[in-house]
Amino acid sequence: MKVKILFSLALLIYPVIIVAQTNLLTNGGFENEMENWTHLVAGDGEATFSLETTDVQSGANALNVEVERAGTDAWDIQSIHSGWASVQGQEYTLTFYGKSPTGSSLRMVQQNSTYSSRDFALSNSWEEHSWTFTAQEDDLQLKIHFFESGTFLVDEFVISGEDNAGGAIPITIDPSSRYQEMVGFGGALTWHSDRITRSPHKEELFTLLFEELGMDVLRLKNWYYPQDYPTSKSSQTMEVDWFRPHFVAAQELFEEAKSRNPEIEVLLSSWGPPSSLKSNDDLSEGTLKKDDSGNFMYSEFAQYWVDVLDSIGFTPDYISIQNEPGFTTENWTTCAWRPTETSEFPGFDIALDSVYGRISGRSDVPKIIAPETENIGQAIWDNSINTFSSMNEPLSTKDYIDAYGYHIYNFYNGPGTIDADLLNMIRDDFGNKPNWMTEFSSTNYDWLATAHTIQQNLLEANTSAYIYWELMWDEESDQAMIAVDTDGNYQVQSHYYTIKHFSKYIHQGYHRIASSGATGQLSASSFISPDETSITTVLVNRSPLSQELTLSHAGVGVKSVKGYQSVEDQWFTSLSGIDLGEDLVVPGQSLTTLVVELGDTTVSVVPRNSGVRRTSVSPSNEEWSLFSIRGELVRRGTGQNINFNNLATGLYWLRVGREKPRAVRINLDRNVIEVGNKKIKVR
Repeated sequence: MKVKILFSLALLIYPVIIVAQTNLLTNGGFENEMENWTHLVAGDGEATFSLETTDVQSGANALNVEVERAGTDAWDIQSIHSGWASVQGQEYTLTFYGKSPTGSSLRMVQQNSTYSSRDFALSNSWEEHSWTFTAQEDDLQLKIHFFESGTFLVDEFVISGEDNAGGAIPITIDPSSRYQEMVGFGGALTWHSDRITRSPHKEELFTLLFEELGMDVLRLKNWYYPQDYPTSKSSQTMEVDWFRPHFVAAQELFEEAKSRNPEIEVLLSSWGPPSSLKSNDDLSEGTLKKDDSGNFMYSEFAQYWVDVLDSIGFTPDYISIQNEPGFTTENWTTCAWRPTETSEFPGFDIALDSVYGRISGRSDVPKIIAPETENIGQAIWDNSINTFSSMNEPLSTKDYIDAYGYHIYNFYNGPGTIDADLLNMIRDDFGNKPNWMTEFSSTNYDWLATAHTIQQNLLEANTSAYIYWELMWDEESDQAMIAVDTDGNYQVQSHYYTIKHFSKYIHQGYHRIASSGATGQLSASSFISPDETSITTVLVNRSPLSQELTLSHAGVGVKSVKGYQSVEDQWFTSLSGIDLGEDLVVPGQSLTTLVVELGDTTVSVVPRNSGVRRTSVSPSNEEWSLFSIRGELVRRGTGQNINFNNLATGLYWLRVGREKPRAVRINLDRNVIEVGNKKIKVR
């Protein structure tokens, strides 16, 4: 179905009809194996989860669960779908097929902060089961609790319902309500990045990365780990052999990024100090070493950062002295810190003071981002405190820190697990400086779930920068924006287009503005350019069912609009040329970017004569027509004076000559006429 789009200068209306589909659950039949599903065994339960390929209800796969011993609690053994786009108060029906040779029962659960459930007894043959329920909140998770021992086969999970039962969703964009100023969107080039610089296709890759994507933020890794540091500070030989080509690649990537986009901001993050400064003399795990007097080696650590900046061959715009300061692993470079010093661990606050004190006298001092916490939830070292707030509290009064950094790996299992209260904590408790989400990706987040997650950070945390982790990775990664193999051959993948929907037309200096009215299955974020000549809106529609929305811009003039849209396997399709009378179709499970170019309106006031309210609109010597919001002719004339007398309060379209219609908002009760963003008081 197609619908007409109506434009006006003060109100831009897009009625959008999305084609109906049947199943709100993605991969409900396990045809994409375990994608969108997570399986948990806790407590004293014992169970295995596997794909069944022979005894299935339909398709190629079903889920086989062997529960050897049920847990103490019903939820000890469970399968969790990553989340679906429920709308609070609406009715849905869950259907699925199940069988159990052991005649066991299972429990279906719809849960987020609310909880509802129903038990189902399974027989030895495939049978369909159903459950009709009313959603108690948006974005419910479907969970299957296996609370009895036995063998379970389940397949073909379907949730259906009319999630637009309330009619068109009104979304109002209001430039007068402004929130965070943006730094921008981008990604990280870390592991495997030397594949780019030695690729025979590197010019193509540079174009894709630093021009086509339009990103404003690039995150690089610190690879400066000289062998026998600090005795040797030469970058020719590193502690780990393969660090050297990455060290060289980082400099070339920086130079290419800056040459193709001089405005791009580069963040250099470090995963830890060299092994000579580590308590365990190893790059992985451990913490900062103590000297012979039993004091942590803060001064030596600060000198290391002087040596980093002297040796890497470029000056980053930002530095982060420690990636994920509360996390350690034996698998790669890490170092443990605490918010303030303890007997066993160095204080991250003291380390920052030491580093800044040593680099602050440089001619070109990088800005500092901290603390780049591994999560914004429970601290790994103490689950009674919050990682982000505890690390940030000692830093909040340090003027030299330019932005707060965080990661969201406590939401690794899917967007349905994201806690808005934790994102709000960043906004509400640490809103005195910009905050950046500097690293995240997960196998549980496809391209659309990633888009929704970006929206959540923008809307709930007032995030100023969002950096996707796998801007480039190896050929085995489905999450890589660009996958590059050892020979330098590359493939652009779906997440590239997810980021592009944000990064191409939202840049540094843009401000997020109000976009109210979206519901659980539809999110919207809007941004106005620094010169106020354009507004970019990103719409994420996660629902596969039909929806209808009305999108309105209030109080701004509009010259043109263009759009870009992605659905599965059709990426960033141009919708350019959208104009009065042109149609637009937005499918379900889609990502859409709309760019509205704003125009100027010139007005002058003509004194009222004989009780007639009038104004003039340039040009003033042509025919003019006044239409209702529905397009019905209300009044027509020629010349400078336009008569607004005896008109009802409301919004009208005014056409002067051959110009596009511009909006006038008439409020005779207050003796005010608005033309574009100009208010005229009629006396």
